[in-house]
Amino acid sequence: MKIFIDLLDDEFREIFPAALFEFKRKCEDYLIPKNIDRQHLAGLISAAYVNIAVNEVHQLAQRIACFEYNDEDIEDGFLQSKMGRFSLELKTDEVIDKVGKAFDEMKDIEMMIKMSGPEAGPLKEAWEHLNRDEFKEMYMGEFTTMLRHLEAQVWEHIVSRLKEILIVVEPMQPLSISKF
Repeated sequence: MKIFIDLLDDEFREIFPAALFEFKRKCEDYLIPKNIDRQHLAGLISAAYVNIAVNEVHQLAQRIACFEYNDEDIEDGFLQSKMGRFSLELKTDEVIDKVGKAFDEMKDIEMMIKMSGPEAGPLKEAWEHLNRDEFKEMYMGEFTTMLRHLEAQVWEHIVSRLKEILIVVEPMQPLSISKF
Protein backbone atom coordinates (compact mmCIF):
# COMPACT_ATOMS: atom_id res chain seq x y z
CA MET A 1 0.00 0.00 0.00
CA LYS A 2 1.23 3.49 -0.75
CA ILE A 3 0.12 6.66 0.96
CA PHE A 4 1.06 9.72 -1.09
CA ILE A 5 1.76 12.97 0.68
CA ASP A 6 1.74 16.23 -1.23
CA LEU A 7 4.38 18.49 0.28
CA LEU A 8 3.92 21.41 -2.08
CA ASP A 9 2.62 24.03 0.32
CA ASP A 10 2.82 27.77 -0.25
CA GLU A 11 6.38 28.14 1.11
CA PHE A 12 7.67 25.21 -0.88
CA ARG A 13 5.88 25.69 -4.18
CA GLU A 14 8.51 27.81 -5.95
CA ILE A 15 11.60 25.61 -5.62
CA PHE A 16 10.70 23.41 -8.59
CA PRO A 17 10.02 26.20 -11.12
CA ALA A 18 13.13 28.07 -9.94
CA ALA A 19 15.33 24.98 -10.35
CA LEU A 20 13.86 24.23 -13.79
CA PHE A 21 14.32 27.83 -14.93
CA GLU A 22 17.99 27.69 -13.90
CA PHE A 23 18.38 24.35 -15.74
CA LYS A 24 16.71 25.85 -18.85
CA ARG A 25 19.11 28.81 -18.77
CA LYS A 26 22.14 26.53 -18.52
CA CYS A 27 20.91 24.42 -21.45
CA GLU A 28 20.09 27.39 -23.69
CA ASP A 29 23.01 29.64 -22.81
CA TYR A 30 25.82 27.16 -22.29
CA LEU A 31 25.26 23.46 -23.05
CA ILE A 32 23.61 23.59 -26.49
CA PRO A 33 25.70 26.47 -27.93
CA LYS A 34 28.86 24.64 -26.89
CA ASN A 35 27.79 21.48 -28.76
CA ILE A 36 26.20 22.83 -31.95
CA ASP A 37 27.43 24.75 -34.98
CA ARG A 38 24.11 26.34 -35.97
CA GLN A 39 23.54 28.79 -33.12
CA HIS A 40 20.29 30.19 -34.52
CA LEU A 41 18.70 26.71 -34.23
CA ALA A 42 20.07 25.99 -30.77
CA GLY A 43 16.90 27.33 -29.14
CA LEU A 44 14.63 24.79 -30.83
CA ILE A 45 16.83 21.85 -29.92
CA SER A 46 17.37 23.15 -26.40
CA ALA A 47 13.61 23.61 -25.91
CA ALA A 48 12.99 19.97 -26.81
CA TYR A 49 15.58 18.73 -24.31
CA VAL A 50 14.43 21.09 -21.57
CA ASN A 51 10.85 19.94 -22.16
CA ILE A 52 11.84 16.36 -21.30
CA ALA A 53 13.19 17.51 -17.93
CA VAL A 54 10.19 19.76 -17.23
CA ASN A 55 7.68 16.96 -17.85
CA GLU A 56 9.44 14.48 -15.59
CA VAL A 57 10.11 16.96 -12.77
CA HIS A 58 6.49 18.14 -12.96
CA GLN A 59 5.30 14.59 -12.37
CA LEU A 60 7.77 14.23 -9.51
CA ALA A 61 6.54 17.46 -7.94
CA GLN A 62 2.92 16.30 -8.01
CA ARG A 63 3.63 13.45 -5.64
CA ILE A 64 7.06 14.13 -4.27
CA ALA A 65 7.21 11.47 -1.60
CA CYS A 66 5.50 8.27 -0.70
CA PHE A 67 5.17 6.34 2.52
CA GLU A 68 5.01 2.59 2.03
CA TYR A 69 4.39 -0.26 4.37
CA ASN A 70 4.34 -4.00 4.00
CA ASP A 71 1.32 -6.25 4.65
CA GLU A 72 3.36 -7.85 7.45
CA ASP A 73 2.86 -4.61 9.37
CA ILE A 74 -0.84 -5.30 9.64
CA GLU A 75 -1.84 -7.47 12.56
CA ASP A 76 -5.46 -8.25 13.40
CA GLY A 77 -6.63 -5.51 11.04
CA PHE A 78 -4.61 -2.76 12.71
CA LEU A 79 -1.16 -1.45 12.04
CA GLN A 80 1.26 -2.47 14.72
CA SER A 81 2.30 0.36 16.97
CA LYS A 82 5.90 -0.22 15.91
CA MET A 83 6.20 1.55 12.57
CA GLY A 84 9.79 0.51 11.86
CA ARG A 85 9.08 -0.59 8.30
CA PHE A 86 7.77 2.77 7.16
CA SER A 87 10.06 4.37 4.65
CA LEU A 88 10.10 7.65 2.83
CA GLU A 89 11.42 7.43 -0.69
CA LEU A 90 11.93 10.22 -3.16
CA LYS A 91 11.60 9.11 -6.76
CA THR A 92 14.59 11.08 -8.06
CA ASP A 93 16.54 8.05 -9.32
CA GLU A 94 13.48 6.97 -11.30
CA VAL A 95 13.18 10.44 -12.84
CA ILE A 96 16.88 10.52 -13.77
CA ASP A 97 16.51 7.15 -15.51
CA LYS A 98 13.38 8.32 -17.38
CA VAL A 99 15.08 11.51 -18.57
CA GLY A 100 18.14 9.55 -19.73
CA LYS A 101 15.91 7.15 -21.67
CA ALA A 102 13.87 9.99 -23.20
CA PHE A 103 17.13 11.73 -24.15
CA ASP A 104 18.21 8.65 -26.09
CA GLU A 105 14.84 8.31 -27.86
CA MET A 106 14.40 12.05 -28.56
CA LYS A 107 11.16 11.82 -30.51
CA ASP A 108 10.29 15.52 -30.04
CA ILE A 109 12.98 16.85 -32.37
CA GLU A 110 12.35 14.15 -34.95
CA MET A 111 8.65 15.08 -34.89
CA MET A 112 9.52 18.80 -35.32
CA ILE A 113 11.67 17.91 -38.33
CA LYS A 114 8.90 15.79 -39.90
CA MET A 115 6.21 18.42 -39.32
CA SER A 116 8.34 21.25 -40.71
CA GLY A 117 8.57 19.53 -44.07
CA PRO A 118 11.00 21.00 -46.61
CA GLU A 119 11.77 24.03 -44.40
CA ALA A 120 13.31 21.70 -41.81
CA GLY A 121 16.61 21.47 -43.70
CA PRO A 122 18.64 23.75 -41.38
CA LEU A 123 17.06 22.23 -38.27
CA LYS A 124 17.78 18.72 -39.53
CA GLU A 125 21.36 19.71 -40.32
CA ALA A 126 21.83 21.26 -36.87
CA TRP A 127 20.34 18.13 -35.27
CA GLU A 128 22.73 15.94 -37.24
CA HIS A 129 25.73 18.07 -36.24
CA LEU A 130 24.87 18.16 -32.54
CA ASN A 131 27.58 16.41 -30.57
CA ARG A 132 25.04 14.24 -28.72
CA ASP A 133 27.46 12.14 -26.69
CA GLU A 134 29.27 15.09 -25.16
CA PHE A 135 26.01 17.01 -24.79
CA LYS A 136 24.28 14.07 -23.07
CA GLU A 137 27.06 13.79 -20.51
CA MET A 138 26.84 17.51 -19.69
CA TYR A 139 23.01 17.58 -19.85
CA MET A 140 22.56 14.57 -17.57
CA GLY A 141 25.22 15.94 -15.21
CA GLU A 142 23.40 19.27 -14.90
CA PHE A 143 20.01 17.56 -14.61
CA THR A 144 21.24 15.15 -11.93
CA THR A 145 22.84 18.00 -9.98
CA MET A 146 19.62 20.02 -10.16
CA LEU A 147 17.51 17.04 -9.04
CA ARG A 148 19.85 16.14 -6.17
CA HIS A 149 19.72 19.75 -5.00
CA LEU A 150 15.91 19.61 -5.13
CA GLU A 151 16.02 16.32 -3.24
CA ALA A 152 18.09 17.94 -0.47
CA GLN A 153 15.61 20.82 -0.27
CA VAL A 154 12.69 18.38 -0.06
CA TRP A 155 14.33 16.47 2.79
CA GLU A 156 15.07 19.76 4.56
CA HIS A 157 11.42 20.70 4.17
CA ILE A 158 10.25 17.31 5.42
CA VAL A 159 12.44 17.55 8.51
CA SER A 160 11.20 21.07 9.24
CA ARG A 161 7.60 19.86 8.92
CA LEU A 162 8.07 16.52 10.64
CA LYS A 163 5.57 17.23 13.39
CA GLU A 164 2.89 17.97 10.80
CA ILE A 165 3.36 14.81 8.73
CA LEU A 166 4.29 12.36 11.48
CA ILE A 167 1.79 9.54 11.61
CA VAL A 168 1.17 8.15 15.08
CA VAL A 169 -0.82 4.95 15.29
CA GLU A 170 -1.87 3.62 18.66
CA PRO A 171 -3.33 0.14 18.81
CA MET A 172 -6.94 -0.06 19.88
CA GLN A 173 -7.92 -2.16 22.86
CA PRO A 174 -8.80 -5.66 21.66
CA LEU A 175 -12.44 -6.57 22.05
CA SER A 176 -13.13 -9.72 23.96
CA ILE A 177 -16.11 -11.71 22.82
CA SER A 178 -17.36 -14.49 25.05
CA LYS A 179 -19.77 -17.26 24.26
CA PHE A 180 -22.99 -17.49 26.21
